[in-house]
Amino acid sequence: MKNFLMFYSLCIVLLFICCVHSSNLTSIPGDVKSIIGDKGYGDSLAQLKEFEKKAGFEFGKLDKDNCILIVGDNLNAPQRAILELIKYNFPEIANTSISASKVEYGSIQNTGKNKTILLIGGPSQNRISDELQNSGLINETMEFPNGIVGAFGSTGNGAIIAVIADKRGFSNLGRKAAESSPLALIMPIAFVPIAASFIGAILLPIFNIIRAAFEFAALDLGRKEKKIGESRFILFGYNIFEIGTFIGASVVLGAALTFTFTGFSAKFFGLLPMNSFICFFAGLAHELVHLVFSRIFRIKIEYHFWPWGSFTTIVTAFLGNSFGIQGFLLEEIPEEVAKWKVLLMKTSAPLFSAAIMIVFAFLNFMSPSVFFQMVFSISSLWAMAEILPIKPLDGYDIKNLNFLAWLACFLFISVSFVFVNFFL
Repeated sequence: MKNFLMFYSLCIVLLFICCVHSSNLTSIPGDVKSIIGDKGYGDSLAQLKEFEKKAGFEFGKLDKDNCILIVGDNLNAPQRAILELIKYNFPEIANTSISASKVEYGSIQNTGKNKTILLIGGPSQNRISDELQNSGLINETMEFPNGIVGAFGSTGNGAIIAVIADKRGFSNLGRKAAESSPLALIMPIAFVPIAASFIGAILLPIFNIIRAAFEFAALDLGRKEKKIGESRFILFGYNIFEIGTFIGASVVLGAALTFTFTGFSAKFFGLLPMNSFICFFAGLAHELVHLVFSRIFRIKIEYHFWPWGSFTTIVTAFLGNSFGIQGFLLEEIPEEVAKWKVLLMKTSAPLFSAAIMIVFAFLNFMSPSVFFQMVFSISSLWAMAEILPIKPLDGYDIKNLNFLAWLACFLFISVSFVFVNFFL
């Protein structure tokens, strides 16, 4: 148990460091021109010129007396690049910068004439942009080359409103749960989803640790106490128990993920059916990969609901980002089955989910939609949680079967998870 705790702690600390570091990498300090090249620099400045022409102001004339720069708390890499480009070329604007989490919406509504409210990040990236859009004060949008979107409007007192974002800022959802998370009281909102995922990774093995502390270490949670088929209820050739537990797990994850992106809003009930549907079919595809290899290698498997993993998923959703696993596979492996076959059966599904995560994250980057966003979010959670080396998850068995194979999978999946969720 001591060796496990040291090893698992090291894995989670490394994952946490990667997450935090990735959020810092999204800024582009120093000489922006030398980083993005002459052509990229020239194209970006040309887009800013078009943007200011449409908005009705000049960047070069903005300063602390006539401008408020409101920076979103959930900016992605392209948005931070735009922010740094503006700061680099117009340093007077940089002095007006303030985080959206520190701005009262009422003060924006009361901003007077001859003032410019410049917002970095669309409604899913900037809380103030979201409130301005919901209030009808943003009434025009314009798409620029390279995926940049501008939105324009004015306050009742005549102040100019200008929002600069990418397509995802308007077509995707922000993590609204992070704004109401208790973690937001002790850290910047940008770090809340990272911290919530970190807490989830810590919570998942706790039940096993408690059992071990009470001298139940010999019991493999959910496995040695149960046998395949003991909870089986067959109807028309289908295992009703397994289908029911799978539907229950899909609803748990669907509800947790929906809350992550809607928080305590009416949008929760509108998004819940779609997310539960996606969770069911994404999970079904994940388990079918297991099933295909188990049939080929004649390994019996059965899906079981995991209450502790489901509880962890719900808790982390309230903390700002869903992280957990809602079920696990129970298997009976004949002695004559070679270890490499078991290893292939175990690694296939997490790697499949990781592939789905990467494909749909790319699709969402190129053509943003809530559907693409939810698919890669769900797949990334399943892939990352399942590869963790804890009972009763696949990662634990993979590590015991072949440490190097597990390490390769863990590094590939964790780097991909961090990249698509906290950097891209």
